[in-house]
Amino acid sequence: MTYSEQPIIKVLIFRSAHEGAPIWSADIDPETGFLYTGGGDASVKAWPLEDLSLEIPTQLEYPKTDGDYARTVLFFNNEILLCLTTRGKLFSFRNEECRCVLTDDELSSYALMEVSGF
Repeated sequence: MTYSEQPIIKVLIFRSAHEGAPIWSADIDPETGFLYTGGGDASVKAWPLEDLSLEIPTQLEYPKTDGDYARTVLFFNNEILLCLTTRGKLFSFRNEECRCVLTDDELSSYALMEVSGF
């Protein structure tokens, strides 16, 4: 998808976005112009919307364990990217710093859909 000042959304095909694995979640930060994706290759990636022709996006690093994948990404409050993994870990990314803010096995089957005030 692409973001613009006009209310238009375009669907793009990311054939190699996550090493051939599916993209499970995406969100846009309209202020910085980045599209964030979480995929089945256990990564979170940042794509500049100005130049989606980039073959290699910025990869955001977080502590991974085998079988733990980025299930959902959500941009919150125009400053924090949240990532919920398949093992119930909630990570926050802010100013290129990552921290685990919650670990709960019961969240392993949940997804972030919307976040209201912290």
